Formats: sequence, C-alpha cells, structure tokens
Amino acid sequence: MVTGKDMSELVAQYAAAMMLNGTEAPEPEPGFTTYDFRSATFELLRPELQPEGLYPWVHTGTEPVGFHDATYSGTLAPGGIRFHEFESGGTGSGIEVEVSTTDRRGAVRVVVVRLR
Repeated sequence: MVTGKDMSELVAQYAAAMMLNGTEAPEPEPGFTTYDFRSATFELLRPELQPEGLYPWVHTGTEPVGFHDATYSGTLAPGGIRFHEFESGGTGSGIEVEVSTTDRRGAVRVVVVRLR
C-alpha cells in the first residue's frame, strides 16, 4: 500500500475529485492538476458519441434536480461510480438520501460533495 490508504478511501477521494473537476469549486486534495475532464471529453469523444451535459454525466439529467421525493435506479458507470446532482431551492430543512443495493456484499459507499 504505497499511499497508506485503503482502496475504499482512495475511491471516495477519486469520486470527489471527479465531481469537482472543471467546476468553479476549489480542487480537493488530491485532485486532478494536469487537465480538465469536462474539456477533455469534447476533444476525446466524437460529437455523435458525446452525451448531453457536462462530464461526469449525472444520472439525474443535464440539470440539477430539486429536493423532492424521487427514485433513481440503475447500474454503476464503467468506472464503478454513479453520479447524481441535486440543488436546493434554499427552503426546507435539507435532503434525506436513502441508498439500497442488490449487491450481496452491500458494498456501497455514498460520497457527498457540497458546493456553496
């Protein structure tokens, strides 16, 4: 273990770095310092293969969804991460997120990145 961190901690840091890359938010430590994934996807993918929205492509759509009752289901992306983006209208007491899995090991981790 070169980094001194276990794989679950490294994946959580990777997910946070992916969510913040190319945004106006400060890059986390460690982050991606050599390129911007949002810009790179336009260079690497032909236009007909480019999904709508910005990378990382979130499963909740191209625009953030509000805090309301909803169910989102599906599989993980090829990198083993699934992104959702929610936005508060500034009212209420927050958001409650319930996560379930059919993975027999129960190997699910939720990483929350909060931007102000």
